[in-house]
Amino acid sequence: FDLNSIPVAAIESIEVLKDGASAIYGSDAVAGVVNFNLKKNYTGLTTEVSIGNTVDTDSFERTAFMIFGAQKDNLSVVTTLDY
Repeated sequence: FDLNSIPVAAIESIEVLKDGASAIYGSDAVAGVVNFNLKKNYTGLTTEVSIGNTVDTDSFERTAFMIFGAQKDNLSVVTTLDY
């Protein structure tokens, strides 16, 4: 699975279960499980921009994300942009 397909802005928490969890998650979870909990019922707007570089080699890195969420009655919409 490509973890880069999950937008960083949408992740609320990450759980790592080191023990085998095959009783709950099936036979593929013998060595452990990693759960990515995504934001739910998010309301508001959050943005973040990060810029970094190394001293010895030029590895200029730029990242940015935006998350927007709104709720009304039984409808909840969460949208993320990730660069």
